[in-house]
Amino acid sequence: MLTEERWKRLKKVVKTAAVEMIGFQKGSAPCKPWVTTGMLQEMEERRKWKHQSTDEAKSEYRRLNNQLRKTTDKARE
Repeated sequence: MLTEERWKRLKKVVKTAAVEMIGFQKGSAPCKPWVTTGMLQEMEERRKWKHQSTDEAKSEYRRLNNQLRKTTDKARE
C-alpha cells in the first residue's frame, strides 16, 4: 500500500473518532460574551461591502458600520 493511501485512511479514522467523541463545531465562538449571532451576521454583511470601490458600496459600508457600532455599544453596556 502506498504511503499516501495509508496516511489518508489514518487521517479519516482519526477525524471520525474525534467527531464522535468530542463533536464538531464549525468556526469559533465569539470571544466576547455580549456578541450575538445577529451581530456576527451584520459583520459578514459589512465585510461583503468593504473591498468594493463603487460609491454605492462605500456608502453602504459606512451605513452598516455605523449601525453595527451602535448595536455593539448598546450590547456592551
